[in-house]
Amino acid sequence: FLQNLRQSYDSKQRWPHLGNALKYCFAAQIAMFGVFNPDQKKSVLWLTSFVGATLYQLWWDIFMDWCLLVRVDGRWKLRSTRLYTKTSVYWIICG
Repeated sequence: FLQNLRQSYDSKQRWPHLGNALKYCFAAQIAMFGVFNPDQKKSVLWLTSFVGATLYQLWWDIFMDWCLLVRVDGRWKLRSTRLYTKTSVYWIICG
């Protein structure tokens, strides 16, 4: 979290550093709330926050950190440089 804030400060660019910091902030806040308020884990607010933060983290990892999917001619495709030859590995990660 702090590393992303520092990168944003040093580079004078908000994106993508603050977006990544937001990912860590959401995850930490929701996890800490769940730890210290275990009886609230079944509330609609906590479950919605948990699912939203998880989907944001998944989106960030796939599109920003790993750059697995790229948009080419209006269609989503796997990036051209890949470690594994089987594309099914990447589609399982994205799915």
